[in-house]
Amino acid sequence: MLKTIGIISPGEMGHNIALVLKKHGLEVVTCLRGRSPRTQRLAKQGGVTDLPSLRAVVEASDLILSVVVPSAALPVGRSLAKAIVSVKKPVLVADVNAISPMTSLAIDKIITAAGGRYVDVCIIGSAQRLEKGATFYASGDYAKEFTALQDFGLNIKILGNQIGQASAFKMVYAGLT
Repeated sequence: MLKTIGIISPGEMGHNIALVLKKHGLEVVTCLRGRSPRTQRLAKQGGVTDLPSLRAVVEASDLILSVVVPSAALPVGRSLAKAIVSVKKPVLVADVNAISPMTSLAIDKIITAAGGRYVDVCIIGSAQRLEKGATFYASGDYAKEFTALQDFGLNIKILGNQIGQASAFKMVYAGLT
């Protein structure tokens, strides 16, 4: 049962995800250390609880959403893996960044080697219309587990059980639009 969601990082998209999840009764946590003043302001406005470390986010969370710029996805995956190892908690990590399927596969290996569980996710739609016009597409062995967020205001579809399918779908969609 989901109670607390970690969001790394609550910028534009992460902030709006947090608003939807909080509206539907979930606690949302993050670690704002090193984040921009804008991101810190968005987190505060959204009622996101700032924890002192990534380790604390892993300890508190039932599911962690990595919502960062594509170039930061792999380093964030490595940092989350270190925190998972230190906490020894098999938390579910969902990478929802516009990354390549190869990057998603690399993050999957890092997270699972640390003892976590990983799901590849892409978002089709705008941050401002998450509840009404956006869909989260998930792939991987834990995609079904990720669909629990449907009970908290997000529209989720499973693409398949292979990591990289959601990331590839985002690439194709971006190319067509």
